[in-house]
Amino acid sequence: MKTILFVYREMMLGGSTTSLLSILNEMDYTKYDVSLLLLEKGNDELFKEIPKNVRVLTFAYKSKLPLKLRKRLSFKCWRAYLCKYKPRQREQIIAQAMAKFSRQLAETYDVAVGFLECWPLYYVSKNVQAMRKVNWIHVHYSNAGFDPTLDQKYMDQFNGFALVSQSCCDDFATQFKVQEKAYVIPNILSAKAIRKKADSEIKDFNFGEYVDRIKFISVCRLDCKHKGLDRAVKAFAEIKRKHGDQINYIWIIIGDGDDRKLLNDMIKENNLQNHIFLLGQKINPHPYVKECDVFLLPSYYEGKPMAVTEAQMLGVVPCITKYSSAAEQVKNMVDGIIMDNTDSAIEDTLYKILSDKIDIKAMHWRALNTDYSNLSDMDKVMELLEG
Repeated sequence: MKTILFVYREMMLGGSTTSLLSILNEMDYTKYDVSLLLLEKGNDELFKEIPKNVRVLTFAYKSKLPLKLRKRLSFKCWRAYLCKYKPRQREQIIAQAMAKFSRQLAETYDVAVGFLECWPLYYVSKNVQAMRKVNWIHVHYSNAGFDPTLDQKYMDQFNGFALVSQSCCDDFATQFKVQEKAYVIPNILSAKAIRKKADSEIKDFNFGEYVDRIKFISVCRLDCKHKGLDRAVKAFAEIKRKHGDQINYIWIIIGDGDDRKLLNDMIKENNLQNHIFLLGQKINPHPYVKECDVFLLPSYYEGKPMAVTEAQMLGVVPCITKYSSAAEQVKNMVDGIIMDNTDSAIEDTLYKILSDKIDIKAMHWRALNTDYSNLSDMDKVMELLEG
């Protein structure tokens, strides 16, 4: 029986965790002995979703470091902030320091999988003994702002890389000259599983009060420099200024992050409290998505966000900006809407939806009657793991 180790930062809300759980649920445990190492436990509810067949190892980070090591780690972290590094570069430098001071594993594995950028990549590279090493990259590497010079020596230790879309794969392979090692493996999704989760009861928001309104929803981290949520708030504010309050809509935003206060302040400043609602994090956002008409994602860049496909599985029409893999997920004006990645295009598209100039109902039925499941792609996963 082959031994496989997955290394992940923590059980957090987001597409990478959903993807990891989907793969773990589809593994053949008669053939593979699977372990999962986490830096931190993360969300309790998501932690409970880890399949019982998976052996969860003690968390990797040393909570009681010797004083000398703590000083060295602190120095690296402060240097990353004090020097003129961009946010993603700081993230890389700090994650490298954290990996260095994480415990090493004595066991040797047949396959070790770093299931995210940064810490899992660095940890598997330096702290795990394995016959084969694989890394999952969930973002468009260049657009995300990572510095390849900080990652090159770690990438050299790996036998294969999984990228979630063709555009992400092309970019990554070019950055690191690893065309023969980079593979496109879409995130594993089951429509049956998503629809089952969507049947749960909603207790903290009354959609019945808004039956006459167009309902938008976003499920993402509240990070405006990435997700561009502030652009959509500005667009709705402009629509209100130009056309008044006669246009009925609500916009539900599910998620949390550093920009929650910024968004809340923008909503109040533009008197949009009766239209835009920040509901915070939800372990299961699918019942909320199911109640809505349009899934809005005004991102500056993306890898291949699972939330878009999950929305389509529920018949909710994606309205997304033209990020690198947008055309791989959505057929424009067939089962979703792809906007130019500009503030003016977002405002123009939202107004067309609100004024009924775009046929949302037709796209709803096309999405609902399309099978977006891709469990067959587990074959690609196993091919990459097996080598």
